[in-house]
Amino acid sequence: LNKARDAVTVYHRESRLLELQFDERQSQALHEHFVSRGIAVRYNQDVRDIFPRTLFDGVVVSTGFAPRVELARDAGLATAKGIVVNAYLRTEDPAIYAVGDVAEISGRLYPFVSPIRSQALWLAAHLARRNDAPWTPPAFRPAVKIHGFSLAPSIVDTL
Repeated sequence: LNKARDAVTVYHRESRLLELQFDERQSQALHEHFVSRGIAVRYNQDVRDIFPRTLFDGVVVSTGFAPRVELARDAGLATAKGIVVNAYLRTEDPAIYAVGDVAEISGRLYPFVSPIRSQALWLAAHLARRNDAPWTPPAFRPAVKIHGFSLAPSIVDTL
């Protein structure tokens, strides 16, 4: 839309762009890319609060994912963005583990195939007592396709 010279405002739920994929420097680089093209970015926004008070010529809604943690919360487990686990993918209940895009490790979610597969394989080995080292995320680079945007090599290395 911006390329077609339409006015664009991005209303984002979180405090920075692509918070699951990017670290803070990378999010800032994307923010600067948008601003340099005249795209306004509004953070900490709930789209349900925007519509009653704002008139738009058109709206495009793009939703991301949010882990469903209700069952874990109802069971008394710690939750934040996801189900809080330690480096061994264990919740505060020693009999319960969580893996995948719902497992939050040190404040971070890993909603990508490569780390989810790695978690599953690691946990199987751990439960079989073949591995007692903590899980570490594999090296991976999610593809982010945004017109005219690419991360500088010095920023890519932080992924």
